[in-house]
Amino acid sequence: MAYLVMRKKDMPSAYREDLRERVLKAVDKKTMTIKRISEIFKLNIKTIYLWRKRKKETESIKPSSDYQKGYGHRIQDLDNFIKW
Repeated sequence: MAYLVMRKKDMPSAYREDLRERVLKAVDKKTMTIKRISEIFKLNIKTIYLWRKRKKETESIKPSSDYQKGYGHRIQDLDNFIKW
């Protein structure tokens, strides 16, 4: 009997800080619209607004870390689970 084992998919990595800095500098210059900046850097407009909000609230542009602290839903004992 074959068992299907679910693998955890890797989360995409966060954007690097140097990219965040370049984008926010372009926004601060106010020579282009945020829509145009998003097209140049190939980012979603919402991402740029979230970075601006984070910088305003925390004075940092570093990505969030350790935000997923919930219960891990991994099956610990596969044999007992199969018998169940």
